Amino acid sequence: MPGPILKLGNYELDVGNTMQTINLDNPAFGTWGGGVTGDDDALAAAIAYAGTTPSIIHMPRPIYLFAAQPVIPATSKLHLVGKGSYKQARTVLQRAFDGNFIVLNDQEPLRMTSIELYGNKAEFTTGNGIDAFSTPIFLTNSSVRDFNGKGIRLQDGWYSQLQDVNCSANTLDGLHVDGRGNAVGIIGGQYSSNGRHGLNFDGANGGCYGFSVLGATTAELNGNTGLNINGGSAFDVSGFYSEANVIALSVSGVIGTGKISGSYLQGTSPNQIVYLSQTGIVTIEGSHIYSTAVAPTAYGIRTLAPTAKVISRGNVFTNVTYEVGDTGGGELSVGNKMSLGFYRDNVAANLVADPIARGSGAVNDYAMVFAGVVRGVAIRASAAANLGTLTVAVYKNGVAIGVSPVFTSAHGTYRTYQVPHSAVTFVAGDRISVAISTTADWDVTTMDIAVDVVVETNI
Repeated sequence: MPGPILKLGNYELDVGNTMQTINLDNPAFGTWGGGVTGDDDALAAAIAYAGTTPSIIHMPRPIYLFAAQPVIPATSKLHLVGKGSYKQARTVLQRAFDGNFIVLNDQEPLRMTSIELYGNKAEFTTGNGIDAFSTPIFLTNSSVRDFNGKGIRLQDGWYSQLQDVNCSANTLDGLHVDGRGNAVGIIGGQYSSNGRHGLNFDGANGGCYGFSVLGATTAELNGNTGLNINGGSAFDVSGFYSEANVIALSVSGVIGTGKISGSYLQGTSPNQIVYLSQTGIVTIEGSHIYSTAVAPTAYGIRTLAPTAKVISRGNVFTNVTYEVGDTGGGELSVGNKMSLGFYRDNVAANLVADPIARGSGAVNDYAMVFAGVVRGVAIRASAAANLGTLTVAVYKNGVAIGVSPVFTSAHGTYRTYQVPHSAVTFVAGDRISVAISTTADWDVTTMDIAVDVVVETNI
């Protein structure tokens, strides 16, 4: 049977029949420091009073100051509750020392509601807001900001949940999950204006498994990536809003399966908005991929590894040259236009239908997973030609298909060539390749050339 309900604005807490409530204003714990003197002894006394009994420690004052790291015993079962509701200021716990603020190491879960951890990084230059090892945390309507390290670091952070949490203005990441970060759930919240990544799931040393992001926002005005995933399995990102980042989403490392859907992915990089160099399958669907760069970004979604597999369908792209591009030999995307990348360095004279490799690998064709059409060719050269002619021919199953743009000195270093829709088709299983031919008077034999064949699948 549910226990008593403690109501805090829009949030209701079931305190349970066995949970005690402790008010930090109790004179037995000492006098409130008023944000001027430390409240370390008062919190320590309340924690000691709680013992191992599940306890809510109510912190009703607007600010509490801490001159040293609070000690939370491994057996404590604490829920720190501030005074704020959804639209009110939270209770601020302000750090007045260098180092990690809250440290948890293989202990009972810590819960916080309507609490702000403030790092004051201008005066105290090291440490994370929360540094938790093998300890779940449950944060609701709370914030962790202004730390010179990470806002929150979860290492082996099993079964943690962050709801309506603001991790902002931290020097490194808003949230950093590493080790075996299993079943980490993020619901709403803002992870913005951090120095590196808004959300960083770094599973390089064990994997981040079964995590989800629902409705969170990042805006890394001076950072790199809104959401960075390095290794993981079975992740689900939905309703994610990423703006003012250099790269909105980056996925690398060993991935099982992951999905990003219904999201707004905005970036400023001239190269790509979504960067994929993982081993495994990532699905991106029903999302808006938007470049705010002055010139169009080269790729909306770009794969840069032979092991990268991406399924892209039903997405909208704005201000990008190629919606989906493969420049590293990965598996093809579906459901949008995409670019098949081919490359040759030091283009010699007197070449006759000489195949060039896909990406940077030795394989020179792409196996098409779905039926579709060839839409165009883009030729990029490292230098302009002076004399001679280079012809690029597209092949299907080893046979030229009549798409053969010519590249001369008149084109400088770049040429595009469009193919009428449905003029050149392919079916699942067909293989697309490119060969080049040069005339005898071709004179820039140190030129490197990249060829992108743009195709569109029927899905």
